[in-house]
Amino acid sequence: AGLDPLLVELLRIRTSQINGCSFCLRMHTRDALKKGENPDRIAGQAAVGPRGAAAVSASAPAACRSTCSGSEVINHCRRLGRDLRPRTRQRPQTPVEQQVKDTLMEYQHTRPLHNRVVIVTGAGTGIGQATAVAMAEAGAHVLGVGRRQVALDETAAMHPGIATLATDIRLEHAPELIISTAIDRWKQLDVVVNNAGATARVSFDEVTRSRITDLFDLNVIAPTMLAQAALPHLRRSKGSIINVSSTYGHRPHPGGAHYGATKAALEQLTRTWAVELAKDGIRVNAIAPGPTESEALSVSGLTEEEVMAVKKEQASRIPLGRRGQPKEVATWLVRFADPTATWLTGQILTIDGGLELI
Repeated sequence: AGLDPLLVELLRIRTSQINGCSFCLRMHTRDALKKGENPDRIAGQAAVGPRGAAAVSASAPAACRSTCSGSEVINHCRRLGRDLRPRTRQRPQTPVEQQVKDTLMEYQHTRPLHNRVVIVTGAGTGIGQATAVAMAEAGAHVLGVGRRQVALDETAAMHPGIATLATDIRLEHAPELIISTAIDRWKQLDVVVNNAGATARVSFDEVTRSRITDLFDLNVIAPTMLAQAALPHLRRSKGSIINVSSTYGHRPHPGGAHYGATKAALEQLTRTWAVELAKDGIRVNAIAPGPTESEALSVSGLTEEEVMAVKKEQASRIPLGRRGQPKEVATWLVRFADPTATWLTGQILTIDGGLELI
């Protein structure tokens, strides 16, 4: 009870051939996870005499008394408030203890964001949706933010670890609302992924002041204000900010100059924030995807025929011969969020199938 279903299944498979105590296995593992212990410290290591074993066996559950040796009873049931293990003598780990340790190490490796809290903006579609799911699969509690509740519901249906909040991140009150929603629900915040953004394909001759203002409002100002609102909590958790830029933030983009300018601004913010916040232990990095399958082109004002033409033209110029998939970008966002990446900050990683090279 209270354990992640994936971990329960791993433990069941790993220990199915071992004559061990199911009560001890559950208690041992749950207590270790709750305390955040290293797997090396999970298994008890001391031997005890028969008198010590008898002293605790009477209070242990029947299943424990029937299947565990005296030393195991003492070790597994130390939650009873008595620690009768000698501090100098050690014994080999039992098969159950070794399997618990091995399973937990594998579990922690495959779920690097276990119990971390992550905010992902633009989580209703594309890269944002894939990132919300990938973060949840890595063990995180995810707050997916977007403007359309219907799209967010589709994202939440993909994993039980995803909660959603429908709001426009450009609104003045949005940053405080988003942060307070995460804190009220999970009491902490570890990662902010600034993914929400908009693209626009419009020539220099046709661009308008309002179009430029709208792009900068969503792609630059909104992520800045959200990251600022998150700072007190990120300082406590030594967390990280991950911005989603674009390969066109550092390469020419005819017909998309002002979109590229917003992404160039976001990359410069990434580098500068990384320096400013390093003293607080906050890491700041960015991912710069190339053309990726999403609704971005469809909502940019292009017709369906124009969208298909743009996609075909883009794929023809990418060395790997295709547009990217959202999951391919989300994988790297999870790696940047990994708390073990403690020396990685101020970096912009381009993922574009080699487009940057030509």
